[in-house]
Amino acid sequence: MSKKYWLFLISLFLMPAIACGLFDPQAEVNNQVRQTVYRYELDKRGHADVLVIRFERSEPRLRFKEQYEDEGGRTFWVESFGEWEYFKNRSPQETFLYIGAINYPQPITATTTVTATTTVYRGGGQLLPDKSSQPTEGWNLTMTKEETGTWRVVDEVKLQ
Repeated sequence: MSKKYWLFLISLFLMPAIACGLFDPQAEVNNQVRQTVYRYELDKRGHADVLVIRFERSEPRLRFKEQYEDEGGRTFWVESFGEWEYFKNRSPQETFLYIGAINYPQPITATTTVTATTTVYRGGGQLLPDKSSQPTEGWNLTMTKEETGTWRVVDEVKLQ
């Protein structure tokens, strides 16, 4: 095979990475916020058997240390179309912590205070985080990014 052929193949595979970037910076921020929410929930309300995280297909998934299966926990990453299916079929004996989609009230720029919001549900049994069947408890959480670059939960509102 000629060098031109190999160069063509390599450039063909590298083009999407060059054009789109190797990773989505928004996904990295979303995962930082999820880690903050998870730590907050762990400290405030304790461990859950299952961690369920709403994510977009383009986002890389990360591991939550305390949720390793050999340490008594599991993590499920669900897209919008799959989360209801997961909750319908989950074991009613397991407790869960659901971290919803991450929302940003204003565009993130270098000069604005960065805030993010998400909805968190906790419970057990065959409960769904939708309007027809609320889990036992839910909260809207607001996080801000500190000057040091770390995220912090600054507000929590219990859902009715």
